[in-house]
Amino acid sequence: MKKREVQPFSRQVKQQWLKSHLKKRECCCFFPNGSGRHQYVCSCGRKKAAHAAGWVPASLSVHQWSPARHTKELPTDAAGSVVFPGAPNAGPVTTSQYARVSSTTDEGLILELLLHQWKLPRPDIVVSVSGGAKLDSLPSKMKERFKEGLLKVGSSSKAWLISGGTNTGVMKLVGEVLYEQTRRSAKPSSVLSSAAHQGLCTIGFASWGAVDDRSSLVQRNSLMPVKYTATSCSALDRNHSHFLLVDDGSVGRFGVEIKFRAKIESAISRCQVLRDDGSLGGVSAVVLSVEGGPNTLKTIHQGLSRG
Repeated sequence: MKKREVQPFSRQVKQQWLKSHLKKRECCCFFPNGSGRHQYVCSCGRKKAAHAAGWVPASLSVHQWSPARHTKELPTDAAGSVVFPGAPNAGPVTTSQYARVSSTTDEGLILELLLHQWKLPRPDIVVSVSGGAKLDSLPSKMKERFKEGLLKVGSSSKAWLISGGTNTGVMKLVGEVLYEQTRRSAKPSSVLSSAAHQGLCTIGFASWGAVDDRSSLVQRNSLMPVKYTATSCSALDRNHSHFLLVDDGSVGRFGVEIKFRAKIESAISRCQVLRDDGSLGGVSAVVLSVEGGPNTLKTIHQGLSRG
């Protein structure tokens, strides 16, 4: 299946939609994160000088920084295509779609992005995977069985695999599933085109403020893909096909995406799909957990509580 080239005009229309509908968040109030040397750092994680022009001191009557009170929404500056250069131990060049989105973005808008702007095939099952950033204690055989199980799901249905999207632990394992699916494909062209062809997509939900080298994702030319070379544990995993980078205006905080991810997973599961017998029904949802800590438990709790 030959990859269809996106014409410049089509790319421009898509970028106009992204910039006009999607928002980011920026802290607009300086809220000291304590006393002493901490008084020069805002509770959002940025130094005073790193705040946008027009910031104001936080009200003394407020005792805790919050995105709702101390940040504002602005048009997103990071959305489009990201290219991961090839590497001897990492595989060929891959291209993914990504978007920096406000943590309060409406789920209907995200579904519009996924289904109509990114044109993902409507899923019949969503597998939400969470777990540890380190899997040192997980036997190699168990890792392989885990990946083979996800591959079977992907090969037998139109599946969306959802994870934290970063280059470590269970998130990296999920990315390797898509890479393996691509490698086994009869006519692999790239991770992204093969994903669309096979019906398997891997969507990473990550905290924008905790992603390594996120400044390289900020676009200077909206019609050109950005190049991303970071490979740390907090970097984006090159084998995910799509990324939603959730922004609440803070930096250095993990777990910002947890509630947002659960909200979107719930919205996806309510979508109507045509079944093999001709009837309409909701999208099946499965939650998988492999090791993990407090944020893993929060992710599971949010997912189950939203049904």
